[in-house]
Amino acid sequence: YATICAGPAASIHYGDSTREAVAALNSSLGLGLSKAELAAVPARITVVNSGHFGFMFFGAGTLKLDGGTVITSAQTTFLNKGQQTSITVDGSDGAQLNPGNGIILQMIESDDPGPVNVDGKMMNVGVYTEPTGDPVKDASFDPTSVHTADGAATFTSIALAGDFYNGVRAGKNMVLTFEDSTVRGVISATEAKHRVDTIDSSNFYELGQVTNTVKPAVNNGVIVQLNSGSTWTVTGTSHLTRL
Repeated sequence: YATICAGPAASIHYGDSTREAVAALNSSLGLGLSKAELAAVPARITVVNSGHFGFMFFGAGTLKLDGGTVITSAQTTFLNKGQQTSITVDGSDGAQLNPGNGIILQMIESDDPGPVNVDGKMMNVGVYTEPTGDPVKDASFDPTSVHTADGAATFTSIALAGDFYNGVRAGKNMVLTFEDSTVRGVISATEAKHRVDTIDSSNFYELGQVTNTVKPAVNNGVIVQLNSGSTWTVTGTSHLTRL
């Protein structure tokens, strides 16, 4: 991962390294860099090459990507495990997202089995069990409205190729806003199923690994806003709750 966001209110920023940015850190963190050292700092973009996912949220958080940042991951770029998020990606200076599995954003329920108290000690012996049966509609949750606790992402001035899936079973919408951007892919509510029925420490690598079957939303609304200059090329069946 580039970053695992555990919340409760994490704020993450990936951008270019500039003299001004380093000088600000030098001041706030007391790094002790001299004027000459600061003047010699080269401007650099941020490049992330992940052999797994790009970013994973199992706590609420804010993530900002801008500048010439390039995120290349073997798996999904943004994996949201049922959390409130505010993701912003500004591609006006060349930022890129390159998910190896073709999924830019995946929302699922948390599959973290967590530690278990054994004789007063926290042991890594928890087991995640895949839910059975279809989700039950929550009459109090509106999948067509934007809620504060939703998983939100905004993309500005960027060309995107990839899919967006909301496989959450409980009430959590995926709210996508595109500004002056193009997106090519599937954007849909989905049934997300793990490859195995149970996950523990022996097969931890199965965490987050799901197969999507697009279906109409139950408690997992998908809200898409295409603002000025934005287009969406639909490449497969997509179930939205508001466009």
